[in-house]
Amino acid sequence: MKVQVFESHDEWMAGRRGKITGSRLKDVVAKRAFTKEEVIAYLTAKGIEHNPKAKKEELEMLLTAADIAALTVKAEKKIGFYELIAERLGIPSDDESAMDRGHRLEPQAIEEFEKATNTVVDRSLVIWSREDNESIAVSPDGIVSPTEAVEVKCLSSANHIKAVLTKQIPDEYEFQKLQYFIVNDKLKKLYFVFYDPRLLAKPFFVIEVNRSEVQADVDKYLAYQKAMVAEVEAIVNELSGF
Repeated sequence: MKVQVFESHDEWMAGRRGKITGSRLKDVVAKRAFTKEEVIAYLTAKGIEHNPKAKKEELEMLLTAADIAALTVKAEKKIGFYELIAERLGIPSDDESAMDRGHRLEPQAIEEFEKATNTVVDRSLVIWSREDNESIAVSPDGIVSPTEAVEVKCLSSANHIKAVLTKQIPDEYEFQKLQYFIVNDKLKKLYFVFYDPRLLAKPFFVIEVNRSEVQADVDKYLAYQKAMVAEVEAIVNELSGF
């Protein structure tokens, strides 16, 4: 075991960056999300004799700790994995709130989008509401046309890296993505823009969302919102004495 001694707390904190410490392990270890089929494929590739008809638990008994680690590391990564990457890249710690970072960087992100796409984005402060129900609304970050809009996310570097590597919109923004299409029946495309100038290799990228990809969920959650709004209004009327 190697022991490092530090003269100050700041040096000690700097020495922890990019390392899997005890307090961080829970944020790094992925859940055991591999399937029976993946176990069988792994055993087959390793030349380990097994019964394909056996239960997953029985097949796992043939695996060593190293085998399980090899399978687990392929599972969906937790945020600590991407934090390690950010720290190894020398990106400084970020205590800025997501809201403050978004307000500060959103104009730059829009400019990068305009350059990349050769378009002009209207950044007027507006709210879109459905004509048949004004309670169902969305506030677009940018408008290219009545059929195209822009949503900007200036995430922490770890989350930005995760989006870059997975090429997926984070789950927590799923409904925000859908709401654009739910509110605007004419919307055909949403540009989901990610921007973090600290990541020099890939500070800006875009995920395009087309209506055809989300229409089933749009229909489902539009109906859900209409039903909820109706229930809310009924309760409000009752409590207001109307």
